[in-house]
Amino acid sequence: MGIMSKSTKTCKGCNTKKPVKAFGKNKSSNDGLQSRCKTCFKNYKQKPRLINSRKLDGVIPKPKFNREQLLNQIEKIRQREQNAETKSENNYDFLWTNKKFY
Repeated sequence: MGIMSKSTKTCKGCNTKKPVKAFGKNKSSNDGLQSRCKTCFKNYKQKPRLINSRKLDGVIPKPKFNREQLLNQIEKIRQREQNAETKSENNYDFLWTNKKFY
């Protein structure tokens, strides 16, 4: 076919017919054009970037524990694991080592 065989193309993103100039080039496609128009393609590419930026901005809170809170949690786990009735299948031996937390 080729790029100049059609004067319009339907965008896969917004489902509207647009002129061929509204589409970017793509050598791997049959007609040599992107399946989305330039504006839809820009929005399509920005979506993951926006999701990742929200994580970095602190919108999705990450738990932060100080040393004292970690040691309290370890002590609770240690007490639970010493009791035969509440002991879990997991191995928590790594928590009772004398290594320092950083």
